Amino acid sequence: MYLTFVLSFALLAQGPSAIVDDRKQETELRQQEIRQQMEGRRQEVELRRQETRQQAEEIRVQKAEEVRQHREELRQQATDRLDERRAQAVERLSQRVNFINDKLTDGYFHRLDSFVNVLDKMVLRADRMTEERGLDVSSARLKIDAAYAAVNTARERVLEQKTKIYVVSLENVEAVGQAMSSAIRELRADHNRLRDETIMPLRERLKSVLEELKNAIVAAENNSL
Repeated sequence: MYLTFVLSFALLAQGPSAIVDDRKQETELRQQEIRQQMEGRRQEVELRRQETRQQAEEIRVQKAEEVRQHREELRQQATDRLDERRAQAVERLSQRVNFINDKLTDGYFHRLDSFVNVLDKMVLRADRMTEERGLDVSSARLKIDAAYAAVNTARERVLEQKTKIYVVSLENVEAVGQAMSSAIRELRADHNRLRDETIMPLRERLKSVLEELKNAIVAAENNSL
C-alpha cells in the first residue's frame, strides 16, 4: 500500500510537467507547420512570378512582328533624309514609352509581392492566436484568404498591362508630335486606371483586413473572459 502511494505521488508530481511539455511540443509542431505553409506560399509566389515573366516574354515575341512591320511602314513613309530622321526619332520615343511601361508594371509586381508578405504575417499571427490562446479569428482568416485571391487577380491585370506594346501610328511623318502625345496620354491613362482601380483598392483592402484581424482578436479575448 505504501508503494502504491509513493508511485501515485510520483505520477501526480510528473503530471503537470508532462502536460506542459506536451503542450509545448504541440505548439512547436504547429509553428513548424505554419512556417512550412508560409514557405509554400512563398514558393507559389515565386512560381507565379516566373510564370508571369514567361507569359510576358511569349506575348512580346508574338507582337514583335507587329512592331517590325510598323517600323518598316515608318521607313516607307520617309521620302527624304529629314523624314528618315523623324521616323527614327519616333522609333526611339516609342521604345521609351514601352520601357516606361515595363518599369511601372515591374513596380506593381514588387508591390503585389509585398502585399503577399503582409498577408503571410497576418496568417501567422492569426494561427498563433488560435493555437496558443484558443481565440476564434476565423472571420478574419476568411478575409485574408479572399485578399490572397484578390492579389492573384491583380497580378493578372498587371500582366495584361505589361504585355501591351505601344506603337506610334502616323498618317504622315509631319504628325510626329501629335502621335507621340497620343501615345503618352494612352500610357498615362492606362496606368492611372490600373493604379486607381486595382493597386490602390487592394492596398486599402489589406489595411481593412489587418484591422479586421485586430478587432477579431479583441472580440475573441473579450468572449473568453
